Amino acid sequence: MIVGIDGRPIEGKKITGIGEYTKNLLHGLSLAGIRCNLYCTRVPKKINIPKNTKLKILKTKNKYFFEQIFLYQELSKNPPDIYHATTGLGLPLFYKGPLVLTIHDIIPITRKNYFKNSKFPIISKKLFFINTKAAIYKAEKIISISKTTKINIIKNFDIKKNKIKVIYPGIFTPKKMNFKIIKRFGLEKSSFVLNNGGISERKNLKRLIESFVFVNKVYPRTKLVITGENTLYQKSLKKIAEYTGVEKNIIFTGFIERDCLWALVKKSDFICYPSEDEGFGLPIIEAVELGKPIILSDIPVFREIAKDFALFINQNSARSIARGIIELKNKKLLQKNLIRKSSYKKNFFSWEKTIRKTIEVYKKIIK
Repeated sequence: MIVGIDGRPIEGKKITGIGEYTKNLLHGLSLAGIRCNLYCTRVPKKINIPKNTKLKILKTKNKYFFEQIFLYQELSKNPPDIYHATTGLGLPLFYKGPLVLTIHDIIPITRKNYFKNSKFPIISKKLFFINTKAAIYKAEKIISISKTTKINIIKNFDIKKNKIKVIYPGIFTPKKMNFKIIKRFGLEKSSFVLNNGGISERKNLKRLIESFVFVNKVYPRTKLVITGENTLYQKSLKKIAEYTGVEKNIIFTGFIERDCLWALVKKSDFICYPSEDEGFGLPIIEAVELGKPIILSDIPVFREIAKDFALFINQNSARSIARGIIELKNKKLLQKNLIRKSSYKKNFFSWEKTIRKTIEVYKKIIK
């Protein structure tokens, strides 16, 4: 079997989110003996391309030209057994071969004002909807990374539920963790809460920072560490920290590699992830694998993944977030109970399982 994969998410210097999914899918398929064709606009520099993978460079910076012209031509000339688009879009609409689409979320559609910073918000939202709808109807099978995302797809696009297969993504625990990150930010002797879900408006970091006004009244030395990179939005978050007087206890790490990220998870008191919208939530399963308690916003996808082993808070209230942090710091027994309950989920979200189920989807299509 030869599987074609959209390699654009792993081209950059910084691989996050969908890039991690694509990278792990590629390596997982390779380990399972599946040959892959990886379609990119340039040579990826941050990953080792497996020996049984052919890299195909389609030189264009325009994503629509890539998908609808260059990729279409390449797939038509040298068709793989199946083509898998990992970005939620990106299907060549005139290609007649078997197509699989992974959808991580449809937040741009379900979240109000998602395109408010766009030059033409209404047009941007309609274009996203049209492109997503076209990809959904073109794909023979859709892989959704959560039941919540599947429900949202069906609700917004009115397609049959049996066209969508829920396959949770897994994680690969790094063989080594880089604890130099702890020294770099002066955290050797610090108590700190970690937010490692990335930086954007929907991550609810404004309220999380505001919650530390109340947290630091009880625990004045406890810090909040926020990972991820978003230069413009980070500036506004820093202003909020300064305005509320907690800037000394807020640390922005910027983008960090996964071996550093896992070291931060390992050394943290616990994870606080009060996001307003998500398709899944990798920080949850990272916390599970390293035996860390976690505080979560009360949203459907988090209830789906972690209903039995997380402390849920009202994400719309900085005081509620603060109460959750203070309660978890106060109650060591609660921490132990959450860790004990989450331990049953260890290895549940594994890439071996993700790959096996994904290959099953391929085989059903091309049988």
